[in-house]
Amino acid sequence: TESYSQNYFTDLKNTNLLEALNNISGIRGGNTCNVCNSSEIRILGLPGVYTTLLIDGVPLMSPLASSYSLNSLPVSLIDRIEVNKGVGNIAYGTDNIAGSINIITKKPTGKNFNVHLNTNTWGETNSDFLLSNKINEKSDFFAGINYSFFSGRQDKNNDGFLDLANYRRFVFFNKLNYENKIFKNSLLFRSNYENRAGGEVMF
Repeated sequence: TESYSQNYFTDLKNTNLLEALNNISGIRGGNTCNVCNSSEIRILGLPGVYTTLLIDGVPLMSPLASSYSLNSLPVSLIDRIEVNKGVGNIAYGTDNIAGSINIITKKPTGKNFNVHLNTNTWGETNSDFLLSNKINEKSDFFAGINYSFFSGRQDKNNDGFLDLANYRRFVFFNKLNYENKIFKNSLLFRSNYENRAGGEVMF
């Protein structure tokens, strides 16, 4: 198991998980659609459907998990990422053939509010908002919001086809933890809205 802390993303100035994981040996991000610019993560050269994605050890059981989940979680919520290459535990699902990527979220230590904003020369904008609080000695919670968009209809090579798909993404992530001497419970909620449009410039 390879473990990467949040400092790994900070040092590389990555704005999303897909960019950061692309710098790990044996892992590559690939474009699965030239119209909508959706991507997938490939471990050991195998397609994304053979990679299991998890949040705090819970597999993301969705047909679109390999295409959209890596960019639908605010980076500010991540404590570390654990990467396993090769066939893993069957408990994570039957698609765990190429390997698995387990995203471990932060544990709140007090009342905090963080904002992360970034943009690029293409006009692509990404924003993360994180609120966390330790309610008492046994329970804590955090909530994160990610809002990203790109609305520039750019065709820099003049081939009549948009270089990047226009998109608007809104993600809400919430986690409530309760722990005592006997057991530990976590309640997690994630909602994702994404609208993409690409293709011909005149469309």
